[in-house]
Amino acid sequence: MALARRVLLRQGDVGPDWTRVAVPKTSSTLDCPSFDPDFSHFTITGESQALFTYRDFDQILSTSEVYRSRAQAVGDFELGVQPGLTRCLRGVLVRTLKASTGTFKIRAASARQVRAPKIGERAASYRLTASIAASGIGVHIYMDVLVFQRRRTQAGLFFTGVDSPVPSQLSYARAVDARMR
Repeated sequence: MALARRVLLRQGDVGPDWTRVAVPKTSSTLDCPSFDPDFSHFTITGESQALFTYRDFDQILSTSEVYRSRAQAVGDFELGVQPGLTRCLRGVLVRTLKASTGTFKIRAASARQVRAPKIGERAASYRLTASIAASGIGVHIYMDVLVFQRRRTQAGLFFTGVDSPVPSQLSYARAVDARMR
């Protein structure tokens, strides 16, 4: 657990304009009929999360999982980044927006895998976008997902930006990567 907490994004990484807040208790999982890999044979020995907000709109969720061995971390990572994940992420985005936006109408939502930066031993990156509207007011949501693995540890950074992507994503990922073991 100590390693899982140590890996997370920290206040010093994001700066004073970001506020650390409690991670809400949620039942949201990657529950998708088209994407249901069996992770049961991997042993997680530690996990942690941290959430930062900027002006109550933009968010960065930092997650970490530590596995029993490097081989387990690699196996879990490779099983998780199968092609069906992109479609699943889009579905999760739509369900989350429907549950949280109330009167807003989702005009469009998309997800695609994008080229991952050279970070960790292996990495995968996804760009999710949505357009929502209510009473003639439109808002664009950008969610960038970056997951990466180094040694026994996996980290995930989920950047959610309103009207533009969250800047400085690679520098945040490098700060986390530097602490991975």
